[in-house]
Amino acid sequence: MRSQDVQVNEAEGKVKLSKIFYWYARDFGATTTDVLQWIQPNLAEEPAAALGRLLRRDEVKNEGDTDALTVEYADYDGSINAK
Repeated sequence: MRSQDVQVNEAEGKVKLSKIFYWYARDFGATTTDVLQWIQPNLAEEPAAALGRLLRRDEVKNEGDTDALTVEYADYDGSINAK
């Protein structure tokens, strides 16, 4: 998985994902936590470890509502499809 698709900032408790993970979330799981658990083994070693630590300390209050981490989605650059 490309590093620009997923960025993990453990210190701030933030994960930034490609907008594709928002658009096709149901393909990766029923909740945000499911999506992050699908992504984790596909990351390089250190981002995967950081995401794992965030997921372990995260308590899901309601389905898809996370407490210890914030998930943001990057703007999609559609110009890459024009090449």
